[in-house]
Amino acid sequence: MRQYWKHGKNHTFNQIVLEPGSYKCFSHNGKNYIEVISLKRGSRIAIPVGTNYSITGQIRLILREGQVEIHYAIDNSGERACGTIELGIDKGYTEAFVDSEGEFYGKGLGEVLSKESDSLKKKYQRRNKIKAVLEKLEQKNPKKAQNIRKNNLGRKKLNRRSRRHQAKVKTIVFTAVNQVVNKAKTVVCEDLTKTFKSKNYGKNANRRLSGWVKGLMADAIEIVASRRGSTVVMVNAAYTSQACSQCGCLGKRTGNKFHCTSGCRAVMQADHNAAVNILARLYDKELHRWLPHLMVKQILLERCRRPAETAQPVV
Repeated sequence: MRQYWKHGKNHTFNQIVLEPGSYKCFSHNGKNYIEVISLKRGSRIAIPVGTNYSITGQIRLILREGQVEIHYAIDNSGERACGTIELGIDKGYTEAFVDSEGEFYGKGLGEVLSKESDSLKKKYQRRNKIKAVLEKLEQKNPKKAQNIRKNNLGRKKLNRRSRRHQAKVKTIVFTAVNQVVNKAKTVVCEDLTKTFKSKNYGKNANRRLSGWVKGLMADAIEIVASRRGSTVVMVNAAYTSQACSQCGCLGKRTGNKFHCTSGCRAVMQADHNAAVNILARLYDKELHRWLPHLMVKQILLERCRRPAETAQPVV
């Protein structure tokens, strides 16, 4: 039957799934362990566990670069409760988030991202020089070329550094999201899944921005909100950073300042201004989430031309 039945092939060889009867947890000298079955009958393997959570149910063991990862489900019933207010947040680079009340979260994120990006730039520039030497030696001196490939172009240190960086960024982002949810029952954020025409800020700035973790931010918001009972509402992101939160007219952003150039002439902190606009779009039926950005601009221009008493968003 197997000879003729078409079935998929599994190419994953570094992990196993264990049912509750295949392992047991215990403590020894103040340290937690998990004991799993082995290939030798009557013998089990004890693996130290770096957590105080009680491991129950089905687990997955993954062997990755000499380390064992234990994946298991946990009960969220003990999670902290969320806040009570509606809060708009703007995702940023220098800080992870700014809310509509002017509070900043995840300070130092941009510094961490830029430092890692600049370091990798220097690292890969040097590796490219080594690769150029390697190509010349491939025919002339194969033994030396092999030694260079083995000792100078490996990935172990780079992979370790990458994992440390990702863990650090993840900690900053998830801590920031938890601080937001401490205040908010409803988190209003922009939908950044759509792509907009990007500007050319220069090689260095473009390289740093390419490492921006907006995908991680979106995942963190969904995960933390679902665990703690908060609601996430996505709104249209178009022109939230280019519209004045006081009068609704379009303006110009310069660095971290927003200048209202066609309305009340106010000058505000740019990210805070964007967060206020994001919160306002929660009940703005005219500027719904799926409205094309060109129509958003047209509506904002029309509102700016109206008298002051009718310039408010349509609710």
